[in-house]
Amino acid sequence: MSMARPNPPRRDRNGTASRPRSGQFSASPVLGLRLPMWRSKLVVFLMFAAFGALALRAAWIQGPGNQFYEAEGKKRFQRTLELPATRGKILDRNGLVLATSLPVKAIWAVPEDVPNQVEAAKIRQLAKLLGMSEKDLGKKLSEDKGFVYLKRQVLPDVADKIAALKIEGIHQTREYKRFYPEGRRWRISSASPTWKTAARKAWSWRASPAWPAVPARAR
Repeated sequence: MSMARPNPPRRDRNGTASRPRSGQFSASPVLGLRLPMWRSKLVVFLMFAAFGALALRAAWIQGPGNQFYEAEGKKRFQRTLELPATRGKILDRNGLVLATSLPVKAIWAVPEDVPNQVEAAKIRQLAKLLGMSEKDLGKKLSEDKGFVYLKRQVLPDVADKIAALKIEGIHQTREYKRFYPEGRRWRISSASPTWKTAARKAWSWRASPAWPAVPARAR
């Protein structure tokens, strides 16, 4: 029959036996203070309430409130740009350009944004570039409107000189001007009554019995 041996006493580095430690670790009154039970319950309740609020917020964002955030996201990543179409070139059967469109500028102003104390030299130069008198320019800039055209179909080099004046309230917009390299006689306008009348007469003459019959080609 084996018997349990008692544990040998602990020894330090010098070889002396150390006394066993007592069970009392500290006599501090803070460690012995017992908190009320309602405080711990309140902390647990607040934690559950916070997690519940986060869950409700996530459900709202993913559900009924999702349209607002989708719209905000589209504003940041999607843009709608209006690209005005221009009239194409008109060529003859030999490839010669009869009509084309050239980029020009429209000069417009917001009269209420134009300052009253503009230098007279700038006003004089602006009127000269627009091809009008200073009196007519002053009438346009004094109109009680939020928008007024000063001149349209201005050549780009002239528009650059107007922009170099840096007059507040004077703006520019890009537009196109029809250009006929072979002269105005090649102008084609489908809305012209004269052109429509000539086309009707030509067709009626072609359909009349007096028109000579063209013999068919022999196959």
